[in-house]
Amino acid sequence: MAKKKASSRTKASIRQIEIVGAVFTVVVGSLLHFAYEWSGNNVIVGLVAAINESVWEHTKLLATPVLLFAAFEAWRFGFTTRLLKAKLYELLAGIGFIICFYYTYTGAFGIESLALDIGSFVAAAAIGKHVSFRILSEGGRLKKNMAFVYGCGIVLICALFVWATFAPPRIPLFKDSPTGTYGIYRSR
Repeated sequence: MAKKKASSRTKASIRQIEIVGAVFTVVVGSLLHFAYEWSGNNVIVGLVAAINESVWEHTKLLATPVLLFAAFEAWRFGFTTRLLKAKLYELLAGIGFIICFYYTYTGAFGIESLALDIGSFVAAAAIGKHVSFRILSEGGRLKKNMAFVYGCGIVLICALFVWATFAPPRIPLFKDSPTGTYGIYRSR
């Protein structure tokens, strides 16, 4: 069975929405960098915003706006298996890029750079949205039972964020570099 490609008009609409989503992710993610502190260290805010300077906490800055924007996309495109697949893969691509790029330029090359940190966040948003666009605009049917798998993947990522906020493993990915502590309760 041949895949039915999305029309060029539909692709253009999806592209525009994903570009808006990338800008939304960068702007909201940037604000979330400070939201926990601005909230007076509110635990609820800490579930969706960075609570410290660890690499893992900075991936929340991508994940939260991606998931917020996904609600708009569900309204616009419908809550579909394809949307769930696109959002799961967008999260995995963006989070994976942030972590891999950070450890490459700091670990492999010994570089510490705020400009690279910010640039990698913007690049992660763009890469994730490109992945999402490719999935949303591809043709063909997806098995409906895969919606459960993609949905479980998204829920698992969200659960990891909650778990790591309160009880992160004592490895460098979760360590707040300025204080040497882990998690919301700042344990050593």
